[in-house]
Amino acid sequence: WQESSSPLKRQKDIHKEKNWQHLPNLGLAIFVVSGLICLYALYATEIIPMRISKNVNYGYAYSSVDPKKGLEYFDEALSLPFNIDPGETAIKYADFVLAAQQNQRLKSDPDFVKENIDRSINTLEELVRQIGNYPIYWHKLANIYVAKAVFEKTPLSQRGEEALQTAINLAPKRMEARMFKAQLRAMQGNNSEAFEIIRQVAADYPADQDVLWQKALLEKQMGQIAEAIFIAEGLIKQDYKFRNWRETAW
Repeated sequence: WQESSSPLKRQKDIHKEKNWQHLPNLGLAIFVVSGLICLYALYATEIIPMRISKNVNYGYAYSSVDPKKGLEYFDEALSLPFNIDPGETAIKYADFVLAAQQNQRLKSDPDFVKENIDRSINTLEELVRQIGNYPIYWHKLANIYVAKAVFEKTPLSQRGEEALQTAINLAPKRMEARMFKAQLRAMQGNNSEAFEIIRQVAADYPADQDVLWQKALLEKQMGQIAEAIFIAEGLIKQDYKFRNWRETAW
């Protein structure tokens, strides 16, 4: 029995030895793969987002100094993968475009402004297609459509109106989109609707000085000077900080 069983036992021992010899190689492979996964995760979640954030901040900082240089940073930010906050990138790019529209250096290069307005609209449209329930994105989209209408000297498009109304519908008590709509209606010559919107916002936020000041400006625009002065004098007594001295010339 011993003679017949000993060769079989020896074969089993050799087989075990061979299996154990392969384990170090397997462990090394697992270690290498795990390391690569960690590096990829670091690249996707830390390094690339940091590059995007840096490019966005640099691009926006250049908006008033050298918009074309700023655009180079936004080009890279918009082209990089693994953007964990595409909304912030799109919003900052829209703000960059709005600043570029007002930049006197670009008066001689309207194509640059038009191209970036259209590109910002496309970026925001893609954003609201993916995240359709965030009112700030819709408000910014409406803002860019208004900028396009002003730049091209055309009426606001139906899509721009829809974007603004969507922003309001998603957050009915949020004042920013409603105040923007009031300013838009005043710009369009529809003072009665603008005043009604501001009246409703002022009722929701009776202590908000900015809302009261906008109400005073609209009262003045509608010819109700006494009411406008009454509101303005009340704000002055409250040490309201006027942002634009031209608005106080009256």
